[in-house]
Amino acid sequence: MSAANAPQVIAMQRDGDMQVRPDLLDNVQFVFDADVNATLSHFTLTNDTLGGVSVSLASAGFSYDPVTFTATIDVSSMPASLLSAGYYSFSVSPQLTGASSGLALDGNGDGTAGDAFSQQLYLALPGDANLDGDVDINVAYILTLTQHGDVANVLKNLDIISGATWASGDFNGDGDVDRSQANILLGTNDGDLAIVLANIGSNVVPPVQVPVIQLPAFQAPVAHAPAAQDASIQAPTFEPSFAQASEPSFAQASEPSFAQASFAPVEVAPVTIGPAALPTVASAPIFSEDIALTPTPLLWADFTDDQPADDDLTTESSASQSPFASE
Repeated sequence: MSAANAPQVIAMQRDGDMQVRPDLLDNVQFVFDADVNATLSHFTLTNDTLGGVSVSLASAGFSYDPVTFTATIDVSSMPASLLSAGYYSFSVSPQLTGASSGLALDGNGDGTAGDAFSQQLYLALPGDANLDGDVDINVAYILTLTQHGDVANVLKNLDIISGATWASGDFNGDGDVDRSQANILLGTNDGDLAIVLANIGSNVVPPVQVPVIQLPAFQAPVAHAPAAQDASIQAPTFEPSFAQASEPSFAQASEPSFAQASFAPVEVAPVTIGPAALPTVASAPIFSEDIALTPTPLLWADFTDDQPADDDLTTESSASQSPFASE
């Protein structure tokens, strides 16, 4: 239903946009562009960090101002367990109608009545200085040479004594950034550095969900699988291809290779390992007993030309070994 006068939400405010600490939440206000018939039943809350789990608003307070067209939901009275750190979405039902026009809510502002309004807010983790949903040591940006990690923010702003903000590391809202602020009686330490160190590694970023519309795109290739398999098992398709590819390839590849390989034994054919090779081994003088050694005259002073070399050796040996040779 198209209607130019369907009521719309023009703003959603958190604590009147005056919050000092994003880890705390007292109330949420919805400002409309016209007077509406609003009750608490028109509003719902889900925990996006937990995957969209519904959070009961039964214990929350509610008020509506027909002058400012503002509906206020007071969550300060809700149990703390229902509003732990995380991402939440407030929604306004399309069943909400305009007080004068009677038209349903135009939640997305497209000029058509009958759709819901939804907006997310972050209830921060203590110590999450950069409000990115986790508490980390360092987030470095190479191009700008800056560091925006939560611990890095606190360390570079340590000892600021006034004017500090959540972004600079003031997590307890006392205006400074300090190392420790211990309470001996309560056994607590809510110093800014102590807070961020106690929560390092915490992460409440909602899980990423793949839109359902993308699923068929990933499943589409499966439909082509049977067609490819049917073609691969058809005998008439591959038999001609096999005959053309294998026969010429076998004749060209094997015959030249066989001719070249058979040429090698021709070179070693004369070589034998039988008795024909024995004369070659027997011709070596060192293994022969039938070859006589030719005496070679030794050029010693007391050898004579007409005396055999063997006699000279015997004489010389006897003379050198006798102890009475000099006598």
